[in-house]
Amino acid sequence: MVVKLSPIVSILIANYNCAEFLCTALDSVAAQTFRDFECIIVDDASIDNSIDIIKKYVKRDKRFHLIQHKTNRGLAAVRNTGLDAARGEYIAFLDSDDAFTENAIKSLYMNAKMYNADITGGAAVTVPSDFVFIKSENPPHFTQVPTIFFIDNNPAAILVNLSRVHPSHKLPWVWRRLFKRKTIETTRFDEAVKQQNEDLCFMLDAFLNTGRYLEINDSVMYHRINKNSITGSPFGQSHFLHFPATLRHLYGLRGKYPENLLYKGYMQYMFNTVVITALKKGYGDIAARTMRRVYRTPYLPLKYLSKKQRLIFWLFMHSLIPSRYARKK
Repeated sequence: MVVKLSPIVSILIANYNCAEFLCTALDSVAAQTFRDFECIIVDDASIDNSIDIIKKYVKRDKRFHLIQHKTNRGLAAVRNTGLDAARGEYIAFLDSDDAFTENAIKSLYMNAKMYNADITGGAAVTVPSDFVFIKSENPPHFTQVPTIFFIDNNPAAILVNLSRVHPSHKLPWVWRRLFKRKTIETTRFDEAVKQQNEDLCFMLDAFLNTGRYLEINDSVMYHRINKNSITGSPFGQSHFLHFPATLRHLYGLRGKYPENLLYKGYMQYMFNTVVITALKKGYGDIAARTMRRVYRTPYLPLKYLSKKQRLIFWLFMHSLIPSRYARKK
C-alpha cells in the first residue's frame, strides 16, 4: 500500500477570466526553488480560455490541480474552496494576475520555521501590466534576510506595526504571506464582503489566532498593476459596494481589538471614498443608497468622523448633496 504524503505547502490560486496573465502566475509557481508543494487553482466559472491553460499545467505537473466552480461566486468563495481542499502544513495565496519571485516560498517557509511563526509576511514588488515572468538560469539560494519585526500573541500590536512599515508590506494583502494551516483552520473569507476588503477581514480574523507574527524584508511577490482588476479599474460601484458588509464584519470584532484601532482610519477611508470620491465621479446617489443599509445602526460609528464630516455625511445621506452630482449618462 502506497501512502500519499501531504505536501508541506499548499499554494492557492483564485482565477476568473485572467487568461491573459495566467501563464506568468503558473510559471512562477513551477519555477519555485522550494519543490514540496501542491498548487490548487480554483476557477470561478471563467468564460475565456483559462481552463484550457490550466489543464496544460495540470497535465504537465502532478502538483497542479484544478477545481472549477459551475457558477461565478466571487473571490471570497473561490479562496474558501481552495482552503477546504488544501492539504499542506502551510498555505500561500497567489492572485492569477500576479507572480511569485523564484525564492518566495522557500524564503517564507525557512523563516517561518526558524522563528516558529504562524504567519510570515514578505514584500511585494510592483510591476507594470505587461510584466512577464522569466525563469532564471541560476535561481537565488536561500539567505536569511533581516526581520522587520516579530510579535507574539498581540493582534493589536501587529496592526500598529504594519501601519508603520513600507506599502510593499501592506496589511490586507494575503498573497504576500505564508500561513501555518493550523492557525487558519477555522478562518474563512467573509463571502458577504464582495468586491473588496475580503483580505482585510480575513487578516483581522487570522491575527486573533496568531501566536507569532513575522515580517521579513525579502521580496516574494510581483504585484501587477492590472487595469482590469477591481483596484486597478476606473472608479465605479465596485469601489464602495463592500462598505456595509465590511462594517458589519468590523462590528463583530469589537472587544477583540481596541475600537479606535479598528475604526479611526477605516471611517476616514469610508468617508473619502463614499462621499468625496463618489460625488466627484458622479456616483453620489447610488453610494448614498448603499450606505443606507447601515446608516443609523451600530455598524456605522460616526463618532470617528469630525463634526464637519458628520454634517456633510448627514446632508449626503439625506440626498441633499448627491442629486447635484448625478452621473451623466
